[in-house]
Amino acid sequence: MAIYKIIGSPFWRARVWIPAQKKRIVRSLKSTVRVEAINIAQEFALSIANKNYAPRVPTQLTFDYFADLFVKWQQELVAQGKRHPMLQRNDYANLYNDHVGLAIFFKERDVRELQTKDMINFLTNIRERREKAFATSTINHIVSLFRKVMRMALEQGVITSIPSTPRPERSETPRNFFRFAPLVSKHRDQYKKLLEMSENCVHEELKTGVTQVTNELYEFILWQTHTFMRPTTSEAFAVRFRDVEIASNPKRLLVSLKKGKTGFRIVNSMPAAVSVFERLTKRTHKPEDYLFLPHLANRVSASAAMARMFRIVLQKADLKEDEYGSGAHTLYSLRHTAICMRLVLSGGKVNIYSLAKNAGTSVEQIERFYAKNLPLSAELARNLQSFEGEQ
Repeated sequence: MAIYKIIGSPFWRARVWIPAQKKRIVRSLKSTVRVEAINIAQEFALSIANKNYAPRVPTQLTFDYFADLFVKWQQELVAQGKRHPMLQRNDYANLYNDHVGLAIFFKERDVRELQTKDMINFLTNIRERREKAFATSTINHIVSLFRKVMRMALEQGVITSIPSTPRPERSETPRNFFRFAPLVSKHRDQYKKLLEMSENCVHEELKTGVTQVTNELYEFILWQTHTFMRPTTSEAFAVRFRDVEIASNPKRLLVSLKKGKTGFRIVNSMPAAVSVFERLTKRTHKPEDYLFLPHLANRVSASAAMARMFRIVLQKADLKEDEYGSGAHTLYSLRHTAICMRLVLSGGKVNIYSLAKNAGTSVEQIERFYAKNLPLSAELARNLQSFEGEQ
């Protein structure tokens, strides 16, 4: 930038060179005082130093470019069955959503210049534009997604390291489950009460609206608490008869989950699940039929129908809310009950790594949400109170 005068005018002028457009912009500063003209010229220069005049970042260096690469890479993994479609949809929404879109916020930013403060500014920005606070899990997911996109730039050799990112405090909410003996006395056994009430509702032909409780709910409850599956359209409601094999030594089912939350896995069930499967096979079926509610081809509808029956039984058994303060019981409570049962009924001897692998989760998740929140069983208490050499 330069200021100067021309013959025939008493006012100072400013001349600013714009490298990106390879041209000069000239403007009269309407001032005859040099010091004042300098200040006006500086303000003028700042006013045009925006994205329309600043040198454009090459497309191959922008955050948007690597976000697009990440989306395409993830789509390939989904096609190969290595990622769940729901994860891909959630990531895409968090990249391009109008309210929390990472790729919209950082769009043409140079990935080489992004720092921790930029991610903090982004989080502050989305918090200020939202009345209800984000859940900690949502913030963690967004931060993780930012790192995944930056990792694409790292792998391409554009950056040498990923900037550190803020870690929100974790909200450790215990998973609600149905209490069972010996955690509670037999007359307070919620799991047993749930099973008994589901049978009673079938015998009474209990019906609410168009939903009638059938024996499939009873079998589903047993299935869930002895297979550790998620009650989702990609796990429990995706199982067909052809996906199940009875194995021995020990007696169990081997259930092939094609597209579970964590991808393909083979579930090893508890022995009681074998009896459930054998009873289900006695009805007329084909190998391609679904185990539960096979007459409903739409698995979302099947899941919703089972949930409605479950809510009827919960209401009848007065088990809708968890009396220990962990919120309302849902079908997911059956999975949580299954994991807690293994931790407690094994006397603490279950291999937590094997349990995590079989349930399609992590050791960290089990320790955070299950193990540390369980009260000690009588057997574990005895182990705690014992010492070497005690008679």
